[in-house]
Amino acid sequence: MKKLLLKSFLLSVFLLTIGESFAQQWRANLPAKSSGDYTFFELQKAFYDYWDPYNVQDGYFVNELGERVKARGYKHFKRWEWYWEPRVDRKTGKFPEKSAWDVWQEYKVANNVKSVGGNWQSIGDHILDPIDGGSIQESGTGRLNCAAFDPIYR
Repeated sequence: MKKLLLKSFLLSVFLLTIGESFAQQWRANLPAKSSGDYTFFELQKAFYDYWDPYNVQDGYFVNELGERVKARGYKHFKRWEWYWEPRVDRKTGKFPEKSAWDVWQEYKVANNVKSVGGNWQSIGDHILDPIDGGSIQESGTGRLNCAAFDPIYR
């Protein structure tokens, strides 16, 4: 039992050490805040302030020994930045408080949207018509590969 506890303890210490060694060191450049709610621009500035001396090119930099080294977390941050940059408030850098789903639900209520499915009807011929089976589908289930506007059926 003691061996199991010792092994568990050593494994925990090892995992914590590994986790700290791969932590995002650029976060130390963030300003001290009581709430911890950083804006996009604060996070972006802290990141670039950290990596600026390294002269990172395409996620890599040259270390003191002249070796090309991968900048850990650089690509991950750049993807995060690409996703959030058009979504934050352009003046303040604050992240949206509502999800896209919440905004959609509010829009549906405000505009009295009942259905988003439209008024679809099958106009296929009887041989290839997916509704009544035809020669392609015996079970009556079909598949819609594309949709196009036909001015004749307005």
